[in-house]
Amino acid sequence: MLVDDLIELGISENEARVYIALLETGPSTTGPVIKKSGLYRVIVYDTLEKLLKLGLVNYSLKRNRKLFEAEEPKQILELIKNKEIIARKLVDDLQKIKSEKTQEQGASIYEGWRGIQAAQENYFKEMKKGEGEYVMVGASRQLHKKLDDFFNHFHERRSKIGVPAKLLFNENNKKFGNLKKKYKPVQIRFMPRRIVTPSWVSTYKDMVLIGVAEETPMAFFIKNKAVAESYKQYFYFMWEQSQK
Repeated sequence: MLVDDLIELGISENEARVYIALLETGPSTTGPVIKKSGLYRVIVYDTLEKLLKLGLVNYSLKRNRKLFEAEEPKQILELIKNKEIIARKLVDDLQKIKSEKTQEQGASIYEGWRGIQAAQENYFKEMKKGEGEYVMVGASRQLHKKLDDFFNHFHERRSKIGVPAKLLFNENNKKFGNLKKKYKPVQIRFMPRRIVTPSWVSTYKDMVLIGVAEETPMAFFIKNKAVAESYKQYFYFMWEQSQK
């Protein structure tokens, strides 16, 4: 679990395993780290060099041998802050070369969990303070087990700009559905028990996102007024059949 979380932050699996091994062993030569991490000697040596450059590991010399030590975990926050500074400058530079032409309507396909997040972020390109209504139907437990922190952050930002939402969850997803009640203005309902969908649909203005949280998660983002209006009609029909 810890390894997976570190990977999400951009640290490689080997770096995560070696860093955690060093936290557990304390200041150490490479031998205990090799044993604890379960990695080959040459990989551990290479990974330690990378962690030194990242500032997550330091070493001292004792009897002409290197004694490696993991930096405090809070150093990871500093690493992320530095990456954010670089990312912000990079975004500004890339924005300068981006074509001004935008797709008026059409569909785009996004793959993977990160792709789903990128697709969802499209809403904020047109989400304005107090304008329109964001509606969603069918979010599954599998989706929220993986991305609930992301969706909480999404709804926190939506709440701050005052865009109202109606969220219609699967009945077996009450735990995650009820967590969204604090992001007002919002209304939460649950579909009848007999209806369980692995996919979900959300709309705002003339935009529609259709997502699937299966073994190969993906999302289809559509920008088309007629399609958006159709899905909104489906949504309101199901909304009336559902319970609070």
